[in-house]
Formats: sequence, structure tokens, C-alpha cells
Amino acid sequence: MRSRSALPFVLMQIAGFSGAAAAQTPDQQRCSALDPDLAIRGCTAMIQSGEETAENLAKAFSNRGAAYTNKGQYDRAIENCDQAIRLNPNLAEAFSNRGAAYTNKGQYDRAIEDFDQAIRLNPNLAEAFSNKGEAYRHKRQYGRAIEDFDQAIRLNPNLAEAFLNRGAAYNDKGQYDRAIEDCDQAIRLNPNDAKAFENRGAAHNGKGQYDRAIENFEQAIRLNPNLAEAFYNRGAAYNGKGQYDRAIEDFDQAIRLNPNLAEAFFNRGGAYAATGQPNRAIPDFDQAIRLNPNFAGAFYNRGVAYSRKGEYPALDSARRARYGRENVPPSVLALGALCDSWNVGSNVRLGSRNCDSYRSLYCRQEAAGRNYA
Repeated sequence: MRSRSALPFVLMQIAGFSGAAAAQTPDQQRCSALDPDLAIRGCTAMIQSGEETAENLAKAFSNRGAAYTNKGQYDRAIENCDQAIRLNPNLAEAFSNRGAAYTNKGQYDRAIEDFDQAIRLNPNLAEAFSNKGEAYRHKRQYGRAIEDFDQAIRLNPNLAEAFLNRGAAYNDKGQYDRAIEDCDQAIRLNPNDAKAFENRGAAHNGKGQYDRAIENFEQAIRLNPNLAEAFYNRGAAYNGKGQYDRAIEDFDQAIRLNPNLAEAFFNRGGAYAATGQPNRAIPDFDQAIRLNPNFAGAFYNRGVAYSRKGEYPALDSARRARYGRENVPPSVLALGALCDSWNVGSNVRLGSRNCDSYRSLYCRQEAAGRNYA
């Protein structure tokens, strides 16, 4: 069962306004608030006042962009950061905030460009290094990601998020002990960070330490009952323990909180399959594939579920035409259904290895894109 670390976690840069806090206007104070709705109101009032300097206006647009990112409104965030950069091309925080929005949109290359520019403008901006590391992590360039997290930590040893994100990178690399060490430090720096407990639980899941994983996920849920990934990962731990009914309950909740979490559908389908319910498993694999068309494991598991039912709908008339004959033997249909999963991205090599284990010329031909005729 697949476990996962937290989704992209990038830091917003809140630009302060010149002068002591007591000398700032109420709108300037609100514009620097961590609460996104309060910040948006304050920044908007500043922008509309007609009384602010160009420097303060740039900061107001940048801060409002950060607030929109925190609300998940990434396009509006980018528009505001664009305006901040037009007003002040030397405002490093605006580039970092725009990069954060691009990271959350999955546009990692554009994000990295912005983080690089923020670092050129301010080489001591630890948050920009941490954010760039997150972009590289989601590009699966874990070595480069860890280098950036290392630099962020050198610049600011108290930056809990850098430890959190480096731990996620070590999780992704399967280096679970190092991941746990980083999560421990993130928790020491910020004991109320639900994502740090979630990531530590994911590492324990990876080590097969399901009870310790569940303890961490439960703490994450106590701190943030809306953290879908914590329910998802706890469900994966229950799957690992063979407690499929409890796993399904957690996947149900994860899906309620985040209906776009493909892995939750995938693992719930796995739990249904494990309890002999292929008719309930297959719609979950279907949904996982709709949400992530490159999800090789979902294709594979769906093929297994269909083959257990003695059905091979993936090999429909179009596929039969591709094979060049109408009456394909059932054993070949089953292998073909499994091979569907291995035609996706980096999993072709893994698929070929598995196909070889079946000693199936048909499967090897399918992975190579050849006809069966």
C-alpha cells in the first residue's frame, strides 16, 4: 500500500512595512497578518487608498498574493505578485511568493525560476531555498532538493519547515531513519505542526512500523482534523496491519476532505480487493486513473481485479483489432490487462521485468507497443 508525505509545503514571505509597528497604519498591520482573509482586507485597503508609496504598494500586492496562495487561489496570487514585481523588480519576497503559487499549481520549472531570482536578490533568504527544494522534490530530483534544504537550514537553523521538507525528501527516497530525524527536529521547533507528525508517520509506515505510524497520524489529526493526508496515511497503516475495515473508514474520510486525492481511491480499492470485493475495488481504481492518468499501479490493480472476475474489458474490440484476431486466449487477455499498467511512464522497465516472470512473449510485445498478430 502506498504511503505519502505531505503535499507541497511552501513558505509565504510577508513583507514588513518601514517604521515601528506602532507607527504603521491599521491597514498596514492587517496586510502583514498571517490570517489570509485579514491580510487580504488590509492589503486591499492599502492598494485602494491612493496614499501609499510605490515601495509599500509592491509589498501590499506581494502580501496579498501570499494570502491568496494560502487560500488556494493560485492564479489570483500570481496576478498580485506580477503587479508587485512590476512596481518593484528588486522585491525578493514577491518572486518567492509567486514561485510558491507556481509550486502549488504543479508548474515546478517556473517556480524554480522565481526562487532563483529571489535568491539572486537576497542570497540569505532561507525560505526561498526551502521553497526551491520543495519544487525539486516534486520533480523527484531529491538530491538537488536536499541540497537546497541543507542551505536553508544553514541560513536559519530554526526554520522548522526546512526540516519538515527535507524529511519528506528523505521519505521519498526511502531513507526513513533520516526522515524521522528531520521530523523529530521539526516537531521540536514547532510541536503544533500536524504535517510534521504526518510525515514522521509516513516514515514509520515505510519501515513497516504501523503502530508507531498510527500514533503519529492520530496526533496529526488531533492538531488538524481537516488534514486529508493524515487520514489517508493512517488508512495505509491499517491496510498494512490487515485491518481493512478500519482502513476503508480512513480512506472514506480522506476522500471527503479531498476528493482529488488519487492515492486514497487507489488504496481503498486495494482494501476492497483484499477483502474479496472486486466490484467495489474497480470503481476506485477507475477514479484513481481519472484523477491521475499516469497512475501505473492503479492500471495494474484494476487489471488484477478484472482478471480475478474473469473479465477483461480493457481488451475491448479496439484492442482485439490491434492484436489482429478476434479470439484471444483468456490467459493472454489477463496478461494483457496487467501489462496495461506497465505502458505508463517510468514503469515500463518494471513491467518488463514482471512480464518476464510470466514468461509471456505477448506481454513483452505489448510493452514494446507491437501487435500480437
